[in-house]
Amino acid sequence: MNVNFEMALQYINLGSYEKAEKELKTAIEAETEKQNLSVATEYRCVLGELLANLGRKKDSDEQFKQVVEFCDKTGKLAKQREIAEGFLKKGKK
Repeated sequence: MNVNFEMALQYINLGSYEKAEKELKTAIEAETEKQNLSVATEYRCVLGELLANLGRKKDSDEQFKQVVEFCDKTGKLAKQREIAEGFLKKGKK
C-alpha cells in the first residue's frame, strides 16, 4: 500500500482533512505514474468520499465520474463503481 495513502488515512482519523486531501492526491499521482491505474482509482474513490463529506460536491463529483469512467472502460472495481454511482445519484435528487 502507498505510504501517502496510509498517511491520508491517518490524517482523516485525526480530522486533518486538508492534509488528507493532499496525501490522497499525491498517492493517486504516484500510482498513475507507475501505471497502477486500478489502485489509483481506488484511492480516487476515497478522495471523492472525503470531498463529498466535506460538502465539496463539484470536486467530489469530478472524482466519482473518473472512477465510473475507469470502471466502464476496464470492467474492474465493481465496489468502487457502486460507491461512486451512489454518491453521484444522491446529488441528483
